[in-house]
Amino acid sequence: VVRGIAATNARVQVRQGDTILRDTTVPAGPFALHDIRPVGAGDALQVRVIEEDGETTAFSVPNAATPGLLRRGHARFGVAAGRWRPAQGAPRGAVAEMTWEAGTGDRSTVRAGAQLASDYAQALAGVAVSTFAGALSFDVSRSHLAGQSRIAAGSGARLAYAGFLAPTRTSIDVAAWRVGSAGYRSLHEAMQPAPPSQGRARERSRMDIALRQDAQAAGAFSLAWVARRHVAREAQHSLQVGWGRAYAQGRLRVDASFEHTQQTHAHTRHGMLSLSVPLRAGAATHSLHLQARAADSQHAVQFGAQGPVGSTRATYGVGLLQSQARDREASTTASGSASWSRYGEVVR
Repeated sequence: VVRGIAATNARVQVRQGDTILRDTTVPAGPFALHDIRPVGAGDALQVRVIEEDGETTAFSVPNAATPGLLRRGHARFGVAAGRWRPAQGAPRGAVAEMTWEAGTGDRSTVRAGAQLASDYAQALAGVAVSTFAGALSFDVSRSHLAGQSRIAAGSGARLAYAGFLAPTRTSIDVAAWRVGSAGYRSLHEAMQPAPPSQGRARERSRMDIALRQDAQAAGAFSLAWVARRHVAREAQHSLQVGWGRAYAQGRLRVDASFEHTQQTHAHTRHGMLSLSVPLRAGAATHSLHLQARAADSQHAVQFGAQGPVGSTRATYGVGLLQSQARDREASTTASGSASWSRYGEVVR
């Protein structure tokens, strides 16, 4: 689940590597995208929120294969093949993947898999077990790459957990740790071009954590953290912390988020506070919202409203934004949007 807060009617892009998984628009206020389908368990998801005034915020969302379990005597397999969609300058070759899982006990599942490409092969074996607090899995893999003057072989391991802790009401969407030896290459790394510095930038280990804490009367807290370590480069971190609570039996909602991203020597910070008030007018519900956001280079306050147009399929959105950029005079911007839904499709 990709969660965030938009200050305006914003465009949200979700990427994994060079692949766009979702490109959509969201109204002002908190949003949650539930139908994201990653293309693999390799990279964390990169999210960009592009506001109406052009300001862009970016953060990472943890992504890892959550432990899967099957009943005793049940099995499943999958086969996929195609051509690699390359980044600029990368080779374009055929790839294939095979997976197999089988339930071996009431609380255990074994699995195996393989990935194949030109001059590259990787095999994986692992086990997933069910515990009173959730599902836990452990995988080991072995890769071999030989081609384009590159020869590398190594092993990798991954430990993942997902579950719900009832005593504390904590939902752990994913908690994963993975590490690779010096010669280990994922399929994504193997299919990239090989500049002289590639080995220095290669990821050696990564920790992903995404959890949600239900504090009942105090609201709900969420945390997403991605930490990467490379062969010979500074570690990279991305942290997103959020909080939300409904008041007056759901008639008022307050949400807050803070994002901090560190990439090499660059640090970006972005905080936002959102207030949403639903207003009923007949059978329709309109929403008033107020957002205040602060970043390293800009501060802004946004007021807006949105809702349906009568009993039609059309909706409207209006807003007023006042922003103050560093070393610049304050500016005020008015905005408006309209959309019409036809058979589930939204046209803006």
